[in-house]
Amino acid sequence: MKISLQWLKKYVDLDGISVEEIAQALPMLGLEVEEVESTGMKPLKGVVVGEILSRQAHPNSDHLGVCAVKVSEGGEPLQIVCGASNYKPGDRVPVALEGAELPDGKGGTFKIKASKLRGVDSCAMMCSARELGLGDDHSGLLILDSRPEIGTPINEVFSDSDTVFNIEITANRGDCLSHIGVARELAAKFGRKLVLPELKCSPKYSDEPGGGALKSVELQTPNCPLYTAATIRGVKIGESPQWLKRDLEAAGMRPINNVVDVTNYVMLEYGQPLHAFDARDLRGGKIIVRSAGEGEKITTLDGKEHELTPEAALICDAEGGIAIAGVMGGLNSEVKPDTADIVLESAYFKPGNVRATSRRLAIFTDAAYRYARDVDPQGVFDASRRAADLIVETAGGRIEECALLAGKPPRGERPIDITLGYIIDKIGFAVSEDDAADCFRRLGFSVEQTGAGAWRVTVPSFRSDVDRPIDLVEEFVRIWGTQKLPECGLESSVSTRDDDPLFTFQNAAADFLAARGLNECKNYTLVDGARQAKTEQNSSALRLENPLTSDQDCLRASLLGGLLDCVRLNLSAGNYFLGFFENGKIFKADADGTITELASCAFVLVPDCGQRKWKTRDAVDFNSTKATAFDALSILGINAENLNFKPLSGGFWEEGYAAQFGSENREGFRAQIGAVGTGLLRELGIEKPVWAAEITFKPEVPARKKGVAKFRQFSAFPPAVRDVALIVPADKPAGEVAAEVSKIAKAKLKGLDFEAERVALFDCYRGKGIPDDSKSLAFEISMRSKDRTLQTEEVNAAFEQICAELSKRFAIRG
Repeated sequence: MKISLQWLKKYVDLDGISVEEIAQALPMLGLEVEEVESTGMKPLKGVVVGEILSRQAHPNSDHLGVCAVKVSEGGEPLQIVCGASNYKPGDRVPVALEGAELPDGKGGTFKIKASKLRGVDSCAMMCSARELGLGDDHSGLLILDSRPEIGTPINEVFSDSDTVFNIEITANRGDCLSHIGVARELAAKFGRKLVLPELKCSPKYSDEPGGGALKSVELQTPNCPLYTAATIRGVKIGESPQWLKRDLEAAGMRPINNVVDVTNYVMLEYGQPLHAFDARDLRGGKIIVRSAGEGEKITTLDGKEHELTPEAALICDAEGGIAIAGVMGGLNSEVKPDTADIVLESAYFKPGNVRATSRRLAIFTDAAYRYARDVDPQGVFDASRRAADLIVETAGGRIEECALLAGKPPRGERPIDITLGYIIDKIGFAVSEDDAADCFRRLGFSVEQTGAGAWRVTVPSFRSDVDRPIDLVEEFVRIWGTQKLPECGLESSVSTRDDDPLFTFQNAAADFLAARGLNECKNYTLVDGARQAKTEQNSSALRLENPLTSDQDCLRASLLGGLLDCVRLNLSAGNYFLGFFENGKIFKADADGTITELASCAFVLVPDCGQRKWKTRDAVDFNSTKATAFDALSILGINAENLNFKPLSGGFWEEGYAAQFGSENREGFRAQIGAVGTGLLRELGIEKPVWAAEITFKPEVPARKKGVAKFRQFSAFPPAVRDVALIVPADKPAGEVAAEVSKIAKAKLKGLDFEAERVALFDCYRGKGIPDDSKSLAFEISMRSKDRTLQTEEVNAAFEQICAELSKRFAIRG
């Protein structure tokens, strides 16, 4: 938004404050300054004020006039040929004398020369605003309403150069989409008084039917809580005075006519959009604000026809639509050159409805921009009075005593209780009671002392963003100044990323998995909720209340869904051996609704198939996937070998080929590994088998135990190995069986000078000779002595004792 410094000075005294200080203060107030531009007329030599004495028709042209123009007291009038038509004898205009140089609009200049136009001598040139570099208006001569002295250099007439701040306004500060709003902020910051325009017009607002051109206003939609309409009779549509056009152009708006310009001026002044209807075009003498009908059409001021839906609010007369509420007026009721009576609309439309309608119709206007960011409901009345005053001043006319009112303001002043102790607790240092109360008052808040260091602060309706005590703390810091925050040294040690277990693990895991030939991926945290329901088991969808797109409406509950998308895309591109991994955060909801953020490391592997190759890669199966997960955990010093595995089935995982181990609450992590379900892969369009693993940590990655590495004596003598196959129930986890075998072996060798140093599963068999509800697990038992080579006889004897004990619990496959 463009904010004119000269315009600001109408409401706040900024004398003694430089442009640089203002440009530095605005960002500290939360108003980002994108550009500071100096405007106004550049020095022009040879351009003076002239008075048109007479105008005669050109003998050889039907659109040119031959004028006698006086450019100095006592001097002879100059003969000037002119093509404009908006002047009359007695008007004073800028005259560029022979030899004067004017801007050409391209960064250069052109020189005025005496010449003949259609056979008639022309000694000089009368100028438009654009020819002087004062804007884009070149529809006619620049009429100098202030009637400066004849012969006055034009730079003395337009000596009021300006500075324009191009400001980016955040979505929550709709009150600053106006010059008064920004002036209020600067007044508070610099401790100056805010002076609002004097409102002379005071019509009586009534919800009773009137007897004028407009007889009634009806509200039939909740999207318009408040609507006012004031009637002004006998206006004369014409060109706006120079001061009004200059202010509009400084703010980036093109002048149109005096009535329309006033509505735009007040919008830029108060932040309240207004609209003027031609009263004679209001059929039935009534205004109805209702929801549009399905497929109802209206042609707007830009000449385009729009088809509406019931979600749009429509302003109508007795026969049909005359404006899209809060967005744009209708062509059928616009102010025309012969308009004599107008109805001035000032209303409050709900921000969400205007925003949705504007986007749906792709109509983006200054009015819609302000309504979408919320306007001041109480300001509806002041803006209407101000516009009525200026219309009468610039276009004449008479304001009807009674203005129509429908509805009521949806928001008023709001009291918030706050204490000095609360402020000090939040900002971390002491401030005085007077400083805190003064800052609130400077912002236009009323402050009532309710106790020692306690106030009830009443927030005016124009600040819709302030409704909690913490908001008041923020307001205090903005105005008091962050530069006043005391400097203090750090009172505790500084932690670095190297001290962060999560950061350390993610870096090390990424290096490890990349070394294994896997490629790192980075997927979106927001995912498609419908797709997540298929790919992420046992997770409650954490849906966004207002997602930007339907395919990013949930927080992800697993990294595996995104990795499967990477597999699908790469397989379709002809890549055969695939391995992907990702480190990131996932989000899950507990049964009681508590939302937990978890750190996660996941990877997927696709066996090498369908590709010509000269060397066979290592097999990808459950054991290789488990080994990779174990090695990743070993980075944190975690030995997962002895943890119990629990089978996973259904949904995401293939039954009988997936398991989980660990617990976030007990071991500090939980891991799931196995084959992805073939049904799910088929639904996702993946025709190859996929093995996957995901390790999650709660509440954070456990820190790896630090310490000096110690040497442990190892045996220089060979191990003695024996194998045993046990028949166990098909649903019994191999990890549990291995733990029992290890326990029995160690117990039977207790007291001997050798031990069972390792028990490892090396085969799992189902098939011929094995009952359907069972499976055969083959274990390798390794025995070793620290100081001698074991003899076959003693090894066999020990092994027989182990087998005898195992036979009491399991069937031994001989």
